[in-house]
Amino acid sequence: KGEPLVHSGKDLIVNHIAIETTDIDRVPEILTAAGVPFRQNVSVPKGSMDSGSGTNSTNNSRKIVKQFFLRDPDGYYLEICDCAVLTKYCLGDINEVAGY
Repeated sequence: KGEPLVHSGKDLIVNHIAIETTDIDRVPEILTAAGVPFRQNVSVPKGSMDSGSGTNSTNNSRKIVKQFFLRDPDGYYLEICDCAVLTKYCLGDINEVAGY
């Protein structure tokens, strides 16, 4: 077996596989109960938000994409997210993306 070449993960701008869930708020509870280390990211997409609605630097707004990153046994990153907003953002359906 070869040695996997993986990113350090300091900034979570890494190659990864994303898995979408419809119950993102349960993910930390499930991963913690299973003893799986993870990190949360809420940085995309970075749209303008209404005053007081939360921003992408917090995790208390329904207008953001919540992402949880964990590593597989070889060290590669997996992302679990509520990616529906991000999918619309990436595919150019900007009129349906909250905050734009």
